[in-house]
Amino acid sequence: MKKIFFLFLIINLSVKGQNTSEELTFKRGFITTKVYKNNILLSTKKQNELYKNESLKKALRFQNISKYTLFVGPPVTLGGIYLAYDAIRGTRMSVYENGQELVYYERPIFQLIGGVFVFTAGICLIEYSNEYKQKAVGLYNAKKLKKPVKVGVLPSGRFGFSIGL
Repeated sequence: MKKIFFLFLIINLSVKGQNTSEELTFKRGFITTKVYKNNILLSTKKQNELYKNESLKKALRFQNISKYTLFVGPPVTLGGIYLAYDAIRGTRMSVYENGQELVYYERPIFQLIGGVFVFTAGICLIEYSNEYKQKAVGLYNAKKLKKPVKVGVLPSGRFGFSIGL
């Protein structure tokens, strides 16, 4: 029984997914997520047209949320970096004591914490943008490729399961 299990496990690990022509795929980058259909990059306008043609209002809403959060995310992140930098740099202060000038820097801890918080919020907005775009692609694929799952020998000659072949 163990040998059959390991053989089945090895066969399943070597099976690759089958990509259909109707499916959208995405590649996540540093800031943006790019959406492809048949390895061709789709613009936001074409993605919206696909979602409208399939009457996927939720996917359109996710796409719009993604657009706005990506627009806001990088400036918020840069603002957080500047706030933290300004807090670390501090303000030059001096005081005279015993006839001698002593120089020190005042560094506001709450500004530093605020800068780190704003930076984190900006990164989260960018990540939410990517996730909303991926959810929109997932909704499109779920509706467009709603086909039964088949288990058995694939056209490639390997054993496994396929969706919609």
